[in-house]
Amino acid sequence: MPESFTARTGRKFPGILFSGVVFALSFAQSSLAKDELSIVGWPFVSLSNDRPSFDFGNDPVIGRQLCPPLTRLNLSKKISEGIVIRRVAEEVRGNNKGVLWRLEVRNGIFWWSGKALTSKDIADFLTAILPDFFAESYRGIFQIPDFQISATDPQLVTIDWQETPPFGPFVINGIPLFRPVDSGPAGLKYECVGNYKPESLDPLVLVPSGSYKLTKKLPKLRFPAETSKVSADVSVTFSNPPGAELTNAKSCTGVWPSPFFSVIAWNLSSGRASDIGLRKLMTGLIPRKEIVASGVLPYSDIVSVPIPRSHPGFERSATDMPFDATKVSAALDHLGFRRKTANSTRLDSSGNPIRLTLMSSKEIEGLAEKLILDSFSSVGLEVDFVEAKAKPAGTVDGSFLSLQTDYPKLDFLMLLHPKSPPTAGFWKVNDEAFAKLLEQYTISLTSEKPDFGHLARIHSYLAENQVFSVLAHHRACIKTSNVLRVKTASIASGEPDWFRDLLF
Repeated sequence: MPESFTARTGRKFPGILFSGVVFALSFAQSSLAKDELSIVGWPFVSLSNDRPSFDFGNDPVIGRQLCPPLTRLNLSKKISEGIVIRRVAEEVRGNNKGVLWRLEVRNGIFWWSGKALTSKDIADFLTAILPDFFAESYRGIFQIPDFQISATDPQLVTIDWQETPPFGPFVINGIPLFRPVDSGPAGLKYECVGNYKPESLDPLVLVPSGSYKLTKKLPKLRFPAETSKVSADVSVTFSNPPGAELTNAKSCTGVWPSPFFSVIAWNLSSGRASDIGLRKLMTGLIPRKEIVASGVLPYSDIVSVPIPRSHPGFERSATDMPFDATKVSAALDHLGFRRKTANSTRLDSSGNPIRLTLMSSKEIEGLAEKLILDSFSSVGLEVDFVEAKAKPAGTVDGSFLSLQTDYPKLDFLMLLHPKSPPTAGFWKVNDEAFAKLLEQYTISLTSEKPDFGHLARIHSYLAENQVFSVLAHHRACIKTSNVLRVKTASIASGEPDWFRDLLF
């Protein structure tokens, strides 16, 4: 599989297979009255013993149940909203006296241990984690003023900024609430305030926390390692292995706009791929629609940038070059890249063969690499895939990667901004106007009503300049039995509680 990274932090994650069953979510054959449900193959099963990640609260299946976020971005409503925090208010003092954020804590929230959540708990949490969060999210780009966090009454937390920060109070969207403990459930070093807590980590088993008095008994959730004997009541499938029975996409209860993409990130600063015109032509050599139509990736979507089509920031008018080897070949002739025979490698104006070097973590050539090699070779362009860990000498023209975007935000600031720290496998966009646009969208995400028009303009720029060639957006088919009901629209629109609604 290709190398894999998260868009916001550049951290590696388990890559998406280009072919084969990627994930499967299945429930035992029963109604929700059963005591236990089995969930197989969800990609975010592994839990850290020390602390959850800053975006764990955005995971709809595990994160939302274990460690709900303080606030979150709800794409279906196109707003930021409170979860553990009931209401957020901002007071602008004026005359360069900074601002005051007021966070009103929701009543009836309990830690896994059974203790009631207090405003002091949240004040202590934010005091501990915000410096690291700001460093990870905005390092080198935004100046962070001094601030002081206080629990001003039993249900109120205030953040007092000496100067006005560049972002708004919903900067905490997606951050899961947790606190360190000496001995948490299943050996964890922290506890959260979710309706569920872990009973074991291997396999992962979640049980109702017991602190909440609910009108409906919640089922135990089991994530078994062995999947072959599980009978699915709800299945979530990305693709099918060779020879497997293909599920018609029309039979899906809903299609989930996952955060996973297969992309080629191009070298924008040097080498052959630094030419925008050539990058556009290279995208036209990837037979994406043919791959999807063949059944290899039946639920995937063809998009011009790594943004889900259902996202409110997706710009539908922004397109890239469709697959057309004949047109690309003629365009290469026009650029002066000739070949002596129909089967020879093209030469540039200096007589040098045109060879492209793409980094990949895969030691053995896979289906995607073979399709790219064959298609490029058909017009006289040669491609060499090299292992990223080999640190190839000379200019690398791009990287073949599986990219996990930070859905639902789709914030490319730390990945592409020229002042952000280097991210292996990606190249920064050295364009001052584009950098400003990235900053505007990032800041907008921290308000109650984000301006997704900024993301639409980012989409247009990325497509016009072919910063990425997207091979596929790996969406997922969610299919339910007649027993369990799930709303198609809630899955497709980015409703963050589509899974939670099945449990309640």
